[in-house]
Amino acid sequence: MWNPELDGPPILKTGTPEEIQRSAIAASQTDIAAGKPQIAFTGTIACMPIGVPPEHLALVEKLPRLSLPCGCATPLVREAIIYAEAYNKEILAHLLEANKTHR
Repeated sequence: MWNPELDGPPILKTGTPEEIQRSAIAASQTDIAAGKPQIAFTGTIACMPIGVPPEHLALVEKLPRLSLPCGCATPLVREAIIYAEAYNKEILAHLLEANKTHR
């Protein structure tokens, strides 16, 4: 049985890389519009916020985590990395723009 909390969004299981990216971008935009942005964590050796440069980690550290499959032997981790990078880039762009506006 598919468990979104452990296995991530179902698109990871069925989507092409392009479909996974589109789904992640749509999800991030929905979360931003709802005022509930998260930061996606995944990776092979360590779970981390994929796509967030070190200089911006402080900006996202207090956001709730969107947990995705993680670990080098975990099924769908490659797909999770694609999803996390697309999702996080949208969230980070939004936060950077919001910070620029509030200065």
